[in-house]
Amino acid sequence: MNGNWYYFGGFNTVAPLDKNRWFYFFNFTDWSYSHNVDYLCLNNQSNSIRNTVHTVTLKEALRLDFRKDKLFLGLRGNFYWTHATGKNISTINTFDYSYGLNWNWQLPAEFGLSGDLMMYSRRGLETNQLNTDEFLCNLHLSKSILKGNLVFMLDGFDIFNQLSNIRYSINAQGQTESYYNVVQRYAMLRAIYKFHREPKKRN
Repeated sequence: MNGNWYYFGGFNTVAPLDKNRWFYFFNFTDWSYSHNVDYLCLNNQSNSIRNTVHTVTLKEALRLDFRKDKLFLGLRGNFYWTHATGKNISTINTFDYSYGLNWNWQLPAEFGLSGDLMMYSRRGLETNQLNTDEFLCNLHLSKSILKGNLVFMLDGFDIFNQLSNIRYSINAQGQTESYYNVVQRYAMLRAIYKFHREPKKRN
């Protein structure tokens, strides 16, 4: 349909915070504005009418990383705001945000321990069913042998069984519910073998 257009922009920053470069700060910012045009049929009208919706979105992602020797720690914070207005729709103000940390620690005897702890939240939707908090906890334990060429890894995904298989999204045209067939909380043992083969030298 004629009349749809879209603007967007963003910037990012990466900077060390100390002279030893153990701490790094990351910032990612995105902004967009969309002008959406479609046809809308109201309950008390028999004909469709032209409907225009203006949508502004703001995304902000912050990271603070620490890396020293065999230890890595990362703090994460993400924010996503949607503001939609139109003559024939209710004003929409939704907020999606998440925060948490991840880590990777190389232990003695070629063991490794890594994981994620994240909280995912949604706010501003009309029903409490959609305004959710989901806490994600993943853990990974690994053991390397054969000079690191063979790695055994035990994964624990969504240990507290908090993630939902339903995703909600709202845009200028309406609300969408998506259902996914997924394996939720699980544990898995993996084996990874790395091999290197150099090409034969030609005479």
